[in-house]
Amino acid sequence: FIDDPLRMLRAVRFAARFGYEIDPSTWAGIVESAERLAIVSRERIREEFCKMLMTSRAPMGMELLRESGLLAQFAPELLTMVGVTQNVFHAYPVWEHTMVAVGQLPAEASLQLRLSMLLHDIGKPSTKTEEPHPDPLLEKEREHNVVHFYHHQDVGADMARALMVRLKFA
Repeated sequence: FIDDPLRMLRAVRFAARFGYEIDPSTWAGIVESAERLAIVSRERIREEFCKMLMTSRAPMGMELLRESGLLAQFAPELLTMVGVTQNVFHAYPVWEHTMVAVGQLPAEASLQLRLSMLLHDIGKPSTKTEEPHPDPLLEKEREHNVVHFYHHQDVGADMARALMVRLKFA
C-alpha cells in the first residue's frame, strides 16, 4: 500500500466482486494507510470506484470504503448521509436507504444508473429540517417530528456535479 495505494481500492473491489472477506492484517493495513490514497490520480481512483460499483455487491464495497476511511479520501460528501434519519415514510436512514437502493439494481444496470442511485439523496443531510408534528391529537404522529428535505434535489445535483468533476468524469 505504501508503493501503490491504489491496491487498497482494488482489495475492496475484489472483496465486493467475489464476496471475499479481507484478511484482518490486510484490512488493518488499509485502514492505517487510507490517507495515502491522496497521492493517486483522481482518474485511477474513478476507474476502480466505477468497477466496484459495477459489481453485484456494490453496497458491500461501499461499506468497506466507508469503514476503511478510503471513501473519506475521495468522496467525503457521501459520508454525510451516514446516520441521517428520514421521515416516517422511509424504512431506513439516508445511507442505508441508498445502499438498499443500489443493491436492488439489476445486474445489467448501467454505470450511469448506479451512480444516479448512489447520489440521488446526497443533498438530504445538508437540507434536513425538523419540526413538531402539527396535530398533537394524533398519537402515532405525535411521537415523531415532521422531517423535510426542502430542495435536496437541487443541492444534491450541485454536490453530485462537484464530485463528478473532482473524479474527472466526462
